[in-house]
Amino acid sequence: MSLDLATVVLLSALNTLMMSFALFSVRRHENAGLDRGLRHWAYGVVLQPAVWLLIALADRLPFWLSPLLANFLLVVALGEFYRAFCMVTGAARPPRWVFALPVFELCGSVLITQVFELLPVWHEAWTAAFLCGLLGMSAVRLWRSRGKPWLDSDRLCFAVFTIGTAILLARALTLVLIGSGLTDGVQGDFGLSMSVFFQSLPMIATLGIALMAKDRLQTELERLAAVDPLTGVANRRSFEAEAERTLLAAGRRKMSVSLLLIDADHFKRVNDRYGHEVGDNALLTIVTALKGSLRASDLLGRYGGEEFAALLPDADQAAAMHVAERLRAAVEISEFAFAEHPIPLRVSIGVATVTPEQGESKLNSLLRHADLALYAAKAAGRNRVQAG
Repeated sequence: MSLDLATVVLLSALNTLMMSFALFSVRRHENAGLDRGLRHWAYGVVLQPAVWLLIALADRLPFWLSPLLANFLLVVALGEFYRAFCMVTGAARPPRWVFALPVFELCGSVLITQVFELLPVWHEAWTAAFLCGLLGMSAVRLWRSRGKPWLDSDRLCFAVFTIGTAILLARALTLVLIGSGLTDGVQGDFGLSMSVFFQSLPMIATLGIALMAKDRLQTELERLAAVDPLTGVANRRSFEAEAERTLLAAGRRKMSVSLLLIDADHFKRVNDRYGHEVGDNALLTIVTALKGSLRASDLLGRYGGEEFAALLPDADQAAAMHVAERLRAAVEISEFAFAEHPIPLRVSIGVATVTPEQGESKLNSLLRHADLALYAAKAAGRNRVQAG
């Protein structure tokens, strides 16, 4: 039994249509960017059956349906794929100029075939150049947005679109050479050769983008589980986990580590007098001041309420006291007001340090010493730094 091109295309179109329905069914609303990205991808996949049916029935259809409309829809579909990659990889919105590419391709096709009446190979080369550009831009987008380490789902999509770009580039150059009379190369069955590739591309790439969305959603959920929702710094659990790892590494490398416990002075008064919304904004102001005065290697976390902790790797007590004083001063000079009424912000800081001579230290021990130092700073009048 043999299958003609129309039958193969019909079966592939049905498979592609089922994939698009599957994409719509797995969409989630926990992440708006991923949701919009999957929606754009599904739109592109939905267009594929119509494209391949038009190509398969080209001998029975007028020119304006196939290849003119078929090529236009194919550029639209790949434009949707590119927009999907933009959204899934974190773009706020896909570039607007992508919407103009299918119209530009259609106008050029009409000029080539109807106005200048050039050979069909020039029309095919024109469309292949647009498809090549869209696939190439998708591959570049993935390369620029890749994480470290690079996720397997990203590698899969990057490989598919890079190979697709190379195939289409070779196709476009070959068509240009044929149209220019520089080669007598055999043109072959464009509908068959392109359909074989493009009908396999959505199926493989759809698996890839679904895995990409899953990986990014999982990463986002892990990040949210490790971050304080108000201030955006590490929450207590993730701070302690990272601090334990840092202390273990410091013990192996014979390196000093310091811990700062930072508490907002008289914060209850702010909440009681101005309300919790103002109190939340005050905490955000404090966090901004603290983050601006820490090194990139330092870890800042919210330990609870108005109390924060900062871990300083490779910092002895003298260095830690200097950093703590810088933090205290940064908060003191920060400007915060409610209804044009200035509200002074102050913090007290307790400092504890473990040195190589002391050997490996547990986080609980370091916290206890820092907490005692913080209590001493409070007792001594607040808005000060005290070493433990």
